[in-house]
Amino acid sequence: MNDIWHKMGDIWKPGNVANQQPLLCAGIFAFGASPQGWYFVQENARYEFPYKIYGHTDDIVKRVKAAWAASPSNLGVLLNGIKGTGKTISAQLLANWAVDNNLPVLVVRDPIPLAEVLEAVKQDIVIIFDEFEKTHAKKEDQQNLLSTIDGMSRHQRRRLLIFTANHKSLDENFVDRPRRIR
Repeated sequence: MNDIWHKMGDIWKPGNVANQQPLLCAGIFAFGASPQGWYFVQENARYEFPYKIYGHTDDIVKRVKAAWAASPSNLGVLLNGIKGTGKTISAQLLANWAVDNNLPVLVVRDPIPLAEVLEAVKQDIVIIFDEFEKTHAKKEDQQNLLSTIDGMSRHQRRRLLIFTANHKSLDENFVDRPRRIR
């Protein structure tokens, strides 16, 4: 895979063509695909909150930031609980922290070729799987993702994987080994 990103407006594709960028910029990206290949779409520079945030989200964010700072390798985080407990907002606050620290954030809404994506991204990255139990409901999708996560230790770059779920319906293999999910 090439080490260059082609930028066309808000769309970033791996490749070696005009308007090249060596790294993804800090921002919030979504995954897209077409018959010509996959790409990222920059959705936001950061998440905006036009309302006051209540709850324990600050505690969660501080804990994840401390774990990331203390870990020299990848980190997986599972935020689970009933609807309305601040899982998505916590993930979005962590995304803003990542952007403030010059990291790109990929928000995954459907199963993606994660191994291929990680091979193309030559920098630290935060990947958010919001409502994981809905976007990866099939056991096959979870198993494919699990295989990719197991292979991430061979990469030189760090990945912060954040999973939000209303129910702890993850494959048991996600949580039974260190570094996958804390």
